[in-house]
Amino acid sequence: MTTNSGYRGLGGTVRFASTGTTVWISQVTGEQGAPLFESIGAVCRVELSTGAITSVLENIAGEVQAVSRTSAWALVMRHKALTNGIYDNQLVRVPLVGTGPEQLLVDGGQLDFARLTADDSHVVLLRSSTAFNILGSFGSAAQSVRGSGADQLSADVR
Repeated sequence: MTTNSGYRGLGGTVRFASTGTTVWISQVTGEQGAPLFESIGAVCRVELSTGAITSVLENIAGEVQAVSRTSAWALVMRHKALTNGIYDNQLVRVPLVGTGPEQLLVDGGQLDFARLTADDSHVVLLRSSTAFNILGSFGSAAQSVRGSGADQLSADVR
């Protein structure tokens, strides 16, 4: 599935499309310089029947956390500031198709990672390695979920 795609795994995600015939691969492809050392990412499409790889969007500022199953958008985490060795981040919803605007979902805080639920309706966000938050993928109100960065979390978010 990832042969010849250049997929390195580190900082990347793999997600099956809603049709089951395509896989979306996101990966870190570069890095900007100081002071924030922001990741540069890309999203590719892999056709499972042929193995054909197509670039969807390149030069994405930030680390792609997840790609929607329709490939219409991606969750991207960006560095906002660096204080005492800890990044203050933003979580942004970036369109992959068309020219729509980006949507800021979370503005600030120590954000560790974000993942989409199976139906793309919610984002599971780990903050400060201690608290999981659930928010709508369009930025609706957040809910807290018990757990920590060291604990495995299994939740059915409906």
